[in-house]
Amino acid sequence: MNTQQHHPVLAQLHTWLNQQPSVLWPVLYMLAIFGLSSVPGVIPEDAAAPYQIFNWVPPAIQNLLHIPVYAGLAFLWRWYWAVPLRPLAATLMALLITISYGVFDEWYQLFVPGRYASLTDVLFNSIGAGLGVLAYSWINRTLYTKTSTASG
Repeated sequence: MNTQQHHPVLAQLHTWLNQQPSVLWPVLYMLAIFGLSSVPGVIPEDAAAPYQIFNWVPPAIQNLLHIPVYAGLAFLWRWYWAVPLRPLAATLMALLITISYGVFDEWYQLFVPGRYASLTDVLFNSIGAGLGVLAYSWINRTLYTKTSTASG
């Protein structure tokens, strides 16, 4: 029984992860982070509904959200570099880009009214980056093992 018949979803996901993705995905993700970082620190009560979420989410939770956000970015960069680079080089490149962007993002916030740079946020960005590349490796390894076993 081939992989497609036994685990069609896993096989498709494995195929998708092993194709060269467009650099557009991580760049668009970075632009989304930049957009969030551009929101002023003080949101007026009469601001549009999407901005009100910043008033509803406590600052401690907002800080912790750096972890999954930067995990997603590192995952996308790791996926992008998976085809042209060897695994270690792809992981290091994903970490370098993601952590550097996290540092840049914190610096940028110095210029946004009501926002400030935080070493804690840089730490959370870096933790997220590490978790993102680990998630990519784990998912890719798990899918490879399952699709290999299913076809063998």
